[in-house]
Amino acid sequence: MRLFPGLLLAASLPAVATAAILNGRITGPTGAGVHPLDIDVHDSDTHVLLDTPDDSTDANGNYSIVVPAGKYDLTFNPPVGSHLFRETRNGISVNSVTTTNRTLSAGRYLFGRIVDKNGAGVPAASIRLRDSASGAAPASVQDDLTDAQGNYSTLMTPGTYDVDLIPAESSRKVSQRFTDIALTTVDQSLGVKTVENGFLVTGSITDQSLFPLTLADFDVQVAGKSTKLVTPTDNTDGSGVASFVIPPGVYDFTGNPPSGVTLATRTAQSISVTADRALPNLALPPGATVTAHCVNSSGTPVVNADFDADSLPNLHRLHTPHDASDALGNVSVIVSLYSFRMNIAPPVATRLLPVVFDSVQITKAKNLGTLVHLAGHWVSVTVTEQFTGMPLEGANPDFMDVATGKKFLTLDDVTNASGFTRVVTDQRQFNLVVRGPTPAFANLALNGFRTLNDTTLSVALGYDHTLGVSPAGGPSLELSAPWPNPARDAVSASIVASVPRDVELSVLDLAGRRVASLFRGRVFGRHAVVWDERDARGNTVPPGSYLLRLTDGRTTRTRRVAMVR
Repeated sequence: MRLFPGLLLAASLPAVATAAILNGRITGPTGAGVHPLDIDVHDSDTHVLLDTPDDSTDANGNYSIVVPAGKYDLTFNPPVGSHLFRETRNGISVNSVTTTNRTLSAGRYLFGRIVDKNGAGVPAASIRLRDSASGAAPASVQDDLTDAQGNYSTLMTPGTYDVDLIPAESSRKVSQRFTDIALTTVDQSLGVKTVENGFLVTGSITDQSLFPLTLADFDVQVAGKSTKLVTPTDNTDGSGVASFVIPPGVYDFTGNPPSGVTLATRTAQSISVTADRALPNLALPPGATVTAHCVNSSGTPVVNADFDADSLPNLHRLHTPHDASDALGNVSVIVSLYSFRMNIAPPVATRLLPVVFDSVQITKAKNLGTLVHLAGHWVSVTVTEQFTGMPLEGANPDFMDVATGKKFLTLDDVTNASGFTRVVTDQRQFNLVVRGPTPAFANLALNGFRTLNDTTLSVALGYDHTLGVSPAGGPSLELSAPWPNPARDAVSASIVASVPRDVELSVLDLAGRRVASLFRGRVFGRHAVVWDERDARGNTVPPGSYLLRLTDGRTTRTRRVAMVR
């Protein structure tokens, strides 16, 4: 007999009660009996757990339990490691001899351990799973929390899942997401995963009359970038409030309305998070639904076409969640009551061209109709730095239509870490300008550029000498002055790199000994870092002066910071 938490009483069989027999056989999917399997018998009315001898299956999976006549809830507990799910059957009436046979479902184990940066286990962290294709939760999940040592062994139905590791909010640890984890014929280990420290952010979402919105949610993005953070606990409660843990940094926070509520999004931009903080309330403005149907020239639906709305005249991009066309080519977004340029762009892999509406005034719900995306071709561009030959991340090729002078819309046209991007164009004549990731680079122009089919370009960008940047000195690497300085709780600084490079930012004491490593990896542009006054072991450092040292192996930058109490 197994006792569940919260069930503190066990009732012996009354001597005067009419005895009845509850029997049956428990098997797995292959038909083999499950042994040993414990059976818990609860009274359906009182929920008391009965003291029942012989409540385990034999070697063939058979069981026979003597109980008083009555109605019972049965829980079948397969042995640990059997890959079989626990099952409960409620309201079984037992009068004389009642037979209950069950075939238990099988699953696969996802297991691993979650630790903090000191290697200590993180208890009570939740393992949340969603089907990678549909976003639906698995049909069955069992044991989805870490134990006191941070270990977990989660039984779930086979499939391919996105997995969120969600520490308890009180732990101030940041959630992690792992995509396309396959559990089919074998168990899967995620190994030991380290979760970093973060800060608790609390925000509220209301309508413009300040009425709280339940089941609204927050999107958190690195300021000025499309990088979205994993915040699985970002849904608002009945008071319109949500809280989640994120690492230190500068972020844009967007409030999204609940499903089916015709309100537009609102974004609070460039908010610095260096401690626990409350966000300003996001009061969502009235909105209207804009729909469209996306097809190619053959009438076949276009899936995952991306719908963007840029406000006029400043072309500020409105945040529109769920803005991709579905399997039927239909897309529906909610926008505020305003004037927009609207762009509906198929995935680059389709070689289909976007459809652009230069000016759409939204005063009520609007249907853009059926949008026919014509076939185009690829222009693949690789951009490098002329002096070193290193790939340039963040370079941008712009295509200006020679006939109209307008910029041709290209989707995802910024180079990646390998200096590569691919866009879709047609056969018009363009003036192509490749812009560097920072103003330090001179633009490269190709006038009268035209392609008749897929084309590959390799471009090397040099420095703009009029800005006083010397190629002989190599690309710049800078470390901003730490702020605040002196610092009492935490200090922030920014790494600024004109080209992508691998760097390390460390904290040293005045004797040159390493106190902590704040960042190690590739950076490009500006990257904010926060030191929380802790050393590599997680202990608060004593007051005094310290050095922030940034190096890429060739160039070193050092800043002094004072810590006070």
